[in-house]
Order: sequence, then C-alpha cells, then structure tokens
Amino acid sequence: MGRRVSEFLPAHSQSPFHEAHAHVADTGETCIMERKYDGGDIPRPTWFRVVVVRTGQDIAILSQDITERKKVEEAVLVSEERFHRLFAAMDEGFILCEVLTDEGGRPGDFRYLDLNPAGERFFGRPREEIVGRTYREIGGTKADEEWIAMLGNVALTGQPATLERYAPVGGHWVGLRAYSPRPGQFAAVFADITERKRAEEALEESEAKTREIVESIQDPFYAVDRDWRIVYVNPDAQAAFHKTSDEIIGHALWDGFPIPRDSKAYRELTRAMQ
Repeated sequence: MGRRVSEFLPAHSQSPFHEAHAHVADTGETCIMERKYDGGDIPRPTWFRVVVVRTGQDIAILSQDITERKKVEEAVLVSEERFHRLFAAMDEGFILCEVLTDEGGRPGDFRYLDLNPAGERFFGRPREEIVGRTYREIGGTKADEEWIAMLGNVALTGQPATLERYAPVGGHWVGLRAYSPRPGQFAAVFADITERKRAEEALEESEAKTREIVESIQDPFYAVDRDWRIVYVNPDAQAAFHKTSDEIIGHALWDGFPIPRDSKAYRELTRAMQ
C-alpha cells in the first residue's frame, strides 16, 4: 500500500495500461481493456482484463488474469481456421439447412444456411445467391417433394440418411449422406454421381443386349467363371441337361461333364480359360 505501480512493475509506465490509467485520471471516463502484459516484471506474459474508474481524486483498478481464457479462444480460432480450410478444399459438396414446416408440423421447404465451394459448383451459382434462400425459391417448378420430405425427416427426427437419387434442381444424380447437427436442421455431404450412373445404365443395357443375343442361340450355351462354376445357361442348355437354371448355376462344370484331365477336350478348355 502507498507505493507507486512503477516501483514494483517498472515496465508498467511503458504499457497501454499506464496510458489507460492516465486517461481515466485526466478525463474521468471509465476504461475497460484486454491486453497482454509481457514487460518482464512478471514470470510469464499474461493477458489481463482491466477496468479503470475514477473515484473522486483517485482511480480504482480491477485487474483479472484471463490468460487461460485467451488460450482457449486462440485454440478455437486455430480449430475453426483448420475446419474452414478443410471445408473449402472438400471435393464433395456440403450444405447446412433449416427445415420449414407447414401448419401440421410436416416438412414443407428448407432454407440454405451455408455451403462450401463444391456446393456452389454443383448448383452453378455463387454462395450469395443460395444462402438465405429456400429450396423452392431456387428450384421453382423443379423442386422435388420427395427431397423435402426425406431431408426434412432427418432434421425433425434426428435420424441420419444415406441415399442416391436424381436431383432435378441441379440436374444431377446425387449420392448423399445427411444428419442433424441440431433440432430442425440437417447437414449433408454429397457428390455428383451422374457419370457413375450413366456407366451403370450403359452396362445394364450392354448386359441386356448380350443376354438377348445369348438366349436367341438355338444350341445349348453355358458360361463358367474362373473356378469352372457355371454362371449362366440358356434355355436350350437347360433342355439338354433336363434341369432348370437353379439346378445348374453354381455347380462345377466337371460335376456335369467329368472330362479326364489328360484328354484333348480338357486341355482345350483350360487353354481357352487362360
């Protein structure tokens, strides 16, 4: 008591705290500030929250060590920065939405709250034209009631969902995983799977054409895998074996045709398999 601050904290006179004390003493204006003090008068750099008020001819100073709080805040900022870098670099799209319900509490629409750059590319619009608007506003006549119902259900029940479905708004096939981060909201990570769907459809068409050609063959025909198990028989082969396809498929070829291993037929079949 009775000592000047500068007597036990010599560096104080060069700090912002000293300037705040002088300002309050001169003007009478209360000052509240948060600053780091690292003048060397204390063992380690320390963050302080200081409140300075004038009380008559004197000033009163309330000082609180907030170093731990600042460390937490800095850690949160670092974590958020990492999250945003990941958020921006994702190849998959991300959206955060809130569901809008009708008078009966059923999902009637949803509003976009956030999305990442991949989401912008998917919609073909900048973020500013999407965030804050609803699915129906953006989709217009292309808005799909099933999308609203399925994603709205995630937001209202908290039950996650995984689906593959055509999205009229955007004109793509979408593979999507959705969950509810809080009641009334859903977040979804999604990818454009249009090319994969086209490839699957082309493969199905090719297989259907191949099956049509094979089944039109008038002679017995069968196919085996690399383990010599029968995977397909046409109707003529079934008639020749006097068995249905269910009785034939899955069985080894040698069960029905026990060909000697030293025979020419066996060697030719083996060569063809290789």
